Amino acid sequence: MTFRAVLVDDEDLALRRLLRLLQDEPCVEVVGTASNGQQALDIVQKEAPDLLFLDIQMPGLSGFEVLKKLQVLPVVIFTTAYDNYALEAFETSAVDYLLKPIEKNRLHKALEKLKYLRSDDETKAIDQRRLETLLRTLERKQEQAFFTHIPARIGERILVIAVSDIAYFYAFDKYTFLVIGEKEHIIDKTLLELEARLDPSRFVRIHRSTIVNIDQVKEIVSLFGGRYLCRLRHPQKDLPVSRAMVRNLRRVFGF
Repeated sequence: MTFRAVLVDDEDLALRRLLRLLQDEPCVEVVGTASNGQQALDIVQKEAPDLLFLDIQMPGLSGFEVLKKLQVLPVVIFTTAYDNYALEAFETSAVDYLLKPIEKNRLHKALEKLKYLRSDDETKAIDQRRLETLLRTLERKQEQAFFTHIPARIGERILVIAVSDIAYFYAFDKYTFLVIGEKEHIIDKTLLELEARLDPSRFVRIHRSTIVNIDQVKEIVSLFGGRYLCRLRHPQKDLPVSRAMVRNLRRVFGF
């Protein structure tokens, strides 16, 4: 059996890696790729694939939101860089997940599982109900996973800081700092961990070394050459936005 597949990932390197790995899998014919949720909707509706490799976190529409908008669901294999999406739920579902960076053996195992799926209407209906249940579970887990407070050690004390009070996080020289007002505190978390566990409707990554609280953004300043600055309310500070992260600002502020 050959699966007609669409690949969706907003990271170009991850998408190219998956394409390369699938070249060694004769059971998969790639009929399209997409780099965001809207493109995914368009190509799935056009191609009606059997199989969808779907990133979870993307600008615009998340993987969950894409599936909600599809009237007919293909078989889905989620791809994710994070392991905090109740991944154990996949073990009892007809779908699977791949943790990035995707490994060849793990991909092959997921595809082997698909070969045993029957194609009759009753099984498809069961699979769709399982997927819908899984999506509800994942969304609840995702909401519960967001950080609400961050601990910062000060000598023998641990200061517990509400994330809503934090202006921004930044990384420098192997350390991660949070900034609240005029004060900075070192925290024991990486920006990658923070990006995965901060509410994306409240925090946005604007640079490889900076995540900002959007409620603290006073204005966005356009510079020459397509560059931008985020001007904060408090502390009064201008934070540079990298070209690669401008799309994140466009997603949350809609400009």
